[in-house]
Amino acid sequence: ICSTVDMEAKTNTLYNNCNSKSSYRLNSVGLVYNHILKALICLPCGIALVSSEAFGHLKSAHKSQHIHIAQKDLDEIFYTLDLAATLPTLDLHKTHPEIPGLPVIKAIPCSQCGKLMGTQATLQKHYSIHHRGASKLSAIDHVNAQRLDNRFNAQLFEVVCADFVPPSASENFVRQLRADHDKANATDKGSRLDPRLVNPWLKSTRWPLLVKDRNIQQLIQYVALPNDMEFPGLAGVVGQLFIDTEGEFDALPELTLQWLNSPDPMKSGISNTPFHRHQDHPTRMKIYIRPILQLIAMLLRRPMDPPVFVLPSYIGELVTCFHSSLGKKQSDAWIMLKNLLMAIWTCTWVSTPEHMFTDPTIICLALTMVDTHGGFKHAKHTTGTIAQFEYCMRIVFMLHIHSQSTAKGSSYTHETDKLSMWFTEKKESTFNSLRSLQHRATAIALSTISLPRVYWIDRKEFRTMLFDGDEIAFSNIRLLFVDLEKRLVQSWKEHVLMGLDLHFAYGSICDDLTNPTIGYSFMSDPRNPFVSKRDWMMTSVIDSPKLRKKFIAFEMGNGHVEWNQVALRSWLFKYAQFESLLLVRAQMLGGSPGRGTEITAMTYKNIGTSTHRNCVVFGKYLAMLVTYHKGTSMTGTEKLIPHAFDGLTSDLIIQDLAIARPFAELAVHICYPGHASIRTVYRDHLFVNNGKLFTSENMTGIMQALTEPILGAQLGLAAWRQVSIAFKRKLSTSLEDLVEVDEHDTIQAQQASHSRWTENRIYGLSADSLSGVAEDVLPLYLDASTDWQIETKTVPGGLGLPYMQCMAKDFDALVSDGTIACTARDSHMPTPMANVKVVVQEMCAFELFIQHMF
Repeated sequence: ICSTVDMEAKTNTLYNNCNSKSSYRLNSVGLVYNHILKALICLPCGIALVSSEAFGHLKSAHKSQHIHIAQKDLDEIFYTLDLAATLPTLDLHKTHPEIPGLPVIKAIPCSQCGKLMGTQATLQKHYSIHHRGASKLSAIDHVNAQRLDNRFNAQLFEVVCADFVPPSASENFVRQLRADHDKANATDKGSRLDPRLVNPWLKSTRWPLLVKDRNIQQLIQYVALPNDMEFPGLAGVVGQLFIDTEGEFDALPELTLQWLNSPDPMKSGISNTPFHRHQDHPTRMKIYIRPILQLIAMLLRRPMDPPVFVLPSYIGELVTCFHSSLGKKQSDAWIMLKNLLMAIWTCTWVSTPEHMFTDPTIICLALTMVDTHGGFKHAKHTTGTIAQFEYCMRIVFMLHIHSQSTAKGSSYTHETDKLSMWFTEKKESTFNSLRSLQHRATAIALSTISLPRVYWIDRKEFRTMLFDGDEIAFSNIRLLFVDLEKRLVQSWKEHVLMGLDLHFAYGSICDDLTNPTIGYSFMSDPRNPFVSKRDWMMTSVIDSPKLRKKFIAFEMGNGHVEWNQVALRSWLFKYAQFESLLLVRAQMLGGSPGRGTEITAMTYKNIGTSTHRNCVVFGKYLAMLVTYHKGTSMTGTEKLIPHAFDGLTSDLIIQDLAIARPFAELAVHICYPGHASIRTVYRDHLFVNNGKLFTSENMTGIMQALTEPILGAQLGLAAWRQVSIAFKRKLSTSLEDLVEVDEHDTIQAQQASHSRWTENRIYGLSADSLSGVAEDVLPLYLDASTDWQIETKTVPGGLGLPYMQCMAKDFDALVSDGTIACTARDSHMPTPMANVKVVVQEMCAFELFIQHMF
């Protein structure tokens, strides 16, 4: 390739006379338009193409590169370009300007006819055929040459390469000046602080003084998460200390755990809620131990010059001992790590004239909040890290209380009392410093109005918005649900049922909501038709010669069979893909979106450790009862919020639990014998993910993959909450007139698992205040779901129709014949506003009464 070509000039020439949008779309599949040839250039292949060849070339030559573009999309682009029907015929005896995008090679001209050859071997062959007996030149001259393609236009022609224009002296001077400036910026130290430019949070923490006159990038690296190469074995030891603590949680008496969970007993007394493991403890703790890893890595790293902190000699010795234990016996390192953390967190750290900050935990916290540009993150980003530090501190204190009581034979109460000053507020300690910062950061975070992520382009109909700069059209959200519907039905018919014609017809489904029996659900209620044909799918598979051959490897004469576990596992994988689509549809169409941690853990049966199941039937509505777990750890109580499934999702869930789930349970029994935890997942939970439950991260990845092609933006769980709630505030407002006040929780705000006040502060949504007693409130929750479904032209739940009659194509017909009553939800709205206010006041009084009782 000619190395003297100015590639920037190439690009400018390639895009000449081609509008920017077309250029971008063509370039995304490796094509560019050349206005001189009036043809396309395929950059990966280095050949010229006419419009009629482009689609076939991409489909065949670039199949392995997964380049996808529709023929109609290419035709739309070609329509805007001046493309010739054939490639031009070039005069091979002339020298042409270089054509950017085509490779330049060194060619050898024939001394007799001037024809160019790519190699000496082809030149020899040419002479032997066309110039036999003619003399050859002793010296071979090479010229720059190109060819249009490798087929009908493969003949080389001589070209003149664009000359590289060297930069002028002034350009070199300016370039060097800019490079010196950028280098100085990269190593710049904290500048002198102007008090007028320091926000209240940083004024109270005084953290800018910690980074003053220091290299910001070095400080960030000082508290960076370590890798296994830097400190081998560190992550394993920290994980063992904080994650493998199941026994200690169960061993300590409840009062000790309650004491550990009481940060300010002088003010609030001893908490009735004991310190406890997280709902998803192992997964959650992998996140919670990150600040601990950063703290320990900071202690193990070489001190900065000048040092950021100075450790007491006995703590310095503990750091050295722990460092030397890494890579050796893990149990010894585990004990040394616990002793080191206990020493740090039971030390009174006092400022000195040389060091205003002496507590390494607070220093680590402050440095982790420094961003790459030298500023500090907002106070709201600090609260999570502080909470992680607090939780890990309580675990270490719990382990210490347990070990001391066991070793000395003393009571847990005695050991807890001795240690209590180190996990109690208003006593000089690391814990007190963290709690003080937490209170201030929380107050600032709660009083700060979030900057909008949503900007409405359409301020009349509110059908188009900008979300984080990406344009989101409501019409595309409807298309998203149509696409999701097609994927679901196809997955159900082809991959789950494998072509079997199975479908339960049912009328009203009986569900005893007050039945506390473990294992009970509407699927096991004898009044429903599902019980009598529980293994319908397994029987149908065995009766089908094709599927019997697929799932049974061979049969024995004694009536036993050898199952094809590979086929069964493959089916379970495809079943999980169907479940993922069902889960996402339930999340996106069930009224205001719940949180991922709630949706992914839902059960459809009564289980022994919960007071309720999450999938229930209200008349003809199939609904999920979502428990808001985010507040459960603080209040000890569970708040149930009903979400109504749409029509298609409702029937597919029922068909799934009645037909496919029993088959999946038997497949798991065959493939995973002895794995009780896997069997429990399929037995009890509403959505299953190939032997385990889905996670919020799974949902986010699936939603992003589904939304990007249609909406033009990747919307995961958090982003979808923002977008959907913004649309609902404008488009789904049937309960907007229930109250005139704005202080009470709303139907859709509770479905979204946050307070009305949080909704106003962060999401800026509309109010639909609760009204009436429980049986009167329930239709409002269900309506909040069906309102959204109808707005998106999705067949709503509560109609009792099979899924094949709940497709998007059926919506208009169902509205026309009155099956879907778009205004029916308004009938629930009480007209006298005075009555609504009285009800709201009575409900508030009742809530206060309940709070005092418990």
